[in-house]
Amino acid sequence: MAGADALAAEVGLDMETRTALNITTIGATDCPRAQRMLFRRERRRDLKTKRRRDRGQIPRKEYLSGSLSRAKPWEGLGISRATYYRRRRAGSLMAPM
Repeated sequence: MAGADALAAEVGLDMETRTALNITTIGATDCPRAQRMLFRRERRRDLKTKRRRDRGQIPRKEYLSGSLSRAKPWEGLGISRATYYRRRRAGSLMAPM
């Protein structure tokens, strides 16, 4: 049984044709296996990111930019973080918008 790269050499399959035909079981003559694995990893990462965005999840940087913890409103009031959240939960402190 021949390997994926040996089959690619025999058939003369290059990476562009392999990608266009969506062939995953045969290698490519102009792209070593390690490089194909990197492409595969990048493609899967991009697909996962796209699926998360389609479900409505926001990027971490965007989430943190609107985060109350990053704004640190308790410092402006001169109280500790725990006291700020305790007072906010009790209703004696309005949450900033």
